[in-house]
Amino acid sequence: MSETTPEEAPGTAALERVRAAADQIEESGTFPEDLIRQLTADPALAGPSVGGGGRLVHAEFVAYLDVLRKLSGASGAVAATLAAHTMLGVLPLRLFGSEEAKARWLGRLTTGGLAAFALTEPQGGSDIGGLETSAVRDGDDYVLTGEKALIASIHHADLILVAARTRPEGGSMGLSVFLVDPELPGV
Repeated sequence: MSETTPEEAPGTAALERVRAAADQIEESGTFPEDLIRQLTADPALAGPSVGGGGRLVHAEFVAYLDVLRKLSGASGAVAATLAAHTMLGVLPLRLFGSEEAKARWLGRLTTGGLAAFALTEPQGGSDIGGLETSAVRDGDDYVLTGEKALIASIHHADLILVAARTRPEGGSMGLSVFLVDPELPGV
């Protein structure tokens, strides 16, 4: 049985890239889009895969969290961006997305793409029970109506996951998440 050396540990190359850029990121206050896209293309940062029974592979999940922990020591902003991308974008798609949605989006999101999650609303914050954005079926599509705020990475996202109310009487059970292409008109 061979042991992994620190130089071979998952995320080591990513950690070095983040450490090298951390001071410049903090000083400039700008979103490091090129670096983030390099990191979302790193297999060590793609998050855990889904195993039998639709469950996350535990060892991969633990390894991913360990890489995020290390990255946060170099740049909290970069680690938070990656965590949101993976935990709120890639993993829900892997766990709950249709096969069509997975085929369309997962390849892009794990090879340099970026996901954003739109939950927070100006009037209710992140209170999911008070969500006002609605989604109404229109033929094969849905029309989403509402306003979102404070969406991390929104100006750089290749995919936006939008939480919306599909059944007004359903309380928190009447909610759905929609995959929205930011290039669509009206987005």
